[in-house]
Amino acid sequence: FGDNSPKETTVKPSISHIYKNTGTFQVSVVSVDSTSCNIADTSRQIIKVANNEATFGLVANKTGGCASTTYEFKNTSTALKPFQSNSFTLYFGDGDKQDVTAPQTITHKYPSVGTYRASLWLNDQSYCNAPDSIQLIIRISDSLKAVISTNPVGCAPYDAFIENNSLAGETFIWDFGDGSPRDTTQAITLTHHYQDTGVYTIKLFATDNSTCNITSNTSMVLITKSKPTSNFTYSPDPPESNKPIIFSNESSNANEYLWLFADGDSVLKNNTDTVSHIFNTNQAYRVQLIAINNSGCRDTSRKDIQAVVTPLVSVANALSPNGENRTIQVRGYGIDKIHWVIYNRFGQVVFETSNLSEAWDGRFKGQLQPADVYTYTLDVTFTNRQHYTKTGDITLLK
Repeated sequence: FGDNSPKETTVKPSISHIYKNTGTFQVSVVSVDSTSCNIADTSRQIIKVANNEATFGLVANKTGGCASTTYEFKNTSTALKPFQSNSFTLYFGDGDKQDVTAPQTITHKYPSVGTYRASLWLNDQSYCNAPDSIQLIIRISDSLKAVISTNPVGCAPYDAFIENNSLAGETFIWDFGDGSPRDTTQAITLTHHYQDTGVYTIKLFATDNSTCNITSNTSMVLITKSKPTSNFTYSPDPPESNKPIIFSNESSNANEYLWLFADGDSVLKNNTDTVSHIFNTNQAYRVQLIAINNSGCRDTSRKDIQAVVTPLVSVANALSPNGENRTIQVRGYGIDKIHWVIYNRFGQVVFETSNLSEAWDGRFKGQLQPADVYTYTLDVTFTNRQHYTKTGDITLLK
C-alpha cells in the first residue's frame, strides 16, 4: 500500500485500506498465475491522501418576480485554502455552463419553464475530494402545481416507483398513506416499499415562495394486491435417460401458468394439469413456473434439473397414407441436426429435409407415390457433437 504497512495476500476482487497520514503513496498489486505465459504481472497506482477537502455549498433563488425564469446561483463552498477562478464548473442543466470560484454569485436565465438539474463540480485536483459534485433540482413555473405519477396498482410486497412531476416547487412533504414517517425529499424520482395489500392514499404537499400561488397539494390512490404462490414438483427425481419429465403444478391463487424449460420451449396453460417435457441435451436446465392471477400479479418458482439424454435415432420401416401410420419421420433423443433423403427405386429423390419435425406423407410434388420399397440416407448430428449415418428401407403401403 506504499505506507510501510504489512503486505496483504488476497484473491478478493476489492480491498479497503486506511491511511493514517497524508502524503503520496504508490499502491502496487502483483498477480500470480503459474498456468499463464508470463506467470506474474504488476500494476501500480498513485494515491494522494490529504486533509484539504473542499466543502460544497450551492444556493439558487429566482429573481425578477413569480413569472421570471432567471435564477441567482451562489457558490458558498469553503476550504482551508482559497479557490481559483476555475476551481469549479457550474452546469445549469440546460446545456450552458460556467467556470466559477467561491464565494461567487452568478445569474442565469433559463430558456423556458421546466425542471432542470443544475450541478456544481470541483475541478481543482489540489483538493483531495476532486472531482466531486453536488446537484440542485430547479423547477421553474409561474404557478406551483403538485403532480404525482406512479402506477396505481401493484403486487404486495411492492416497491412503488414514484415520480415528482410538479411544476415549480422548493420544498416537498410526502405522506405515503401507510403510517410511515413523512418524507421531505426533493428528488424527482423515489421508491417506497409497501409490505402488505391494501388501499393507500399518497399525498404531496408542495411549497415555493417564488411562485404566484406559493402552495399546492395533490393526492392519488395506490392499490396493492396479493401475489399468487408458484410451486411445482417433478418426476422421476432424479431424471432417467430418455424419459419425459412430468411436472406437477402445486401453485395457488393463480389462473394462468407459464412454463419455461430453459431450452427454448415454453407452455402457457390456464389450469394446473401436469406438463410433460423431454429435454434434448445432457445438461442442467433451470425450469421456471410463472404463476399469474386475475390482478396480473406474478410469482416465479425455479428448479435446476439435470437432464439425462442418451443419443438415439430411429426411423419406422413402413407407412400407409390411408391407414394408421399416415406419415413417417425421424425420431430419437439428443438430436441436433439431420439431413434425410428418400429415393424411389429409380434413384429419384422424392423427399428431402433438414427439419426434424417434418414428416413424409408418401407424396412427391403433391402426388401419392406408388406402393413400393423406398430407400433413404440419414445423416445425424447429436447434441454431444457426435455424428451418425444410417441407411434403410421404407415400404409404402396402399
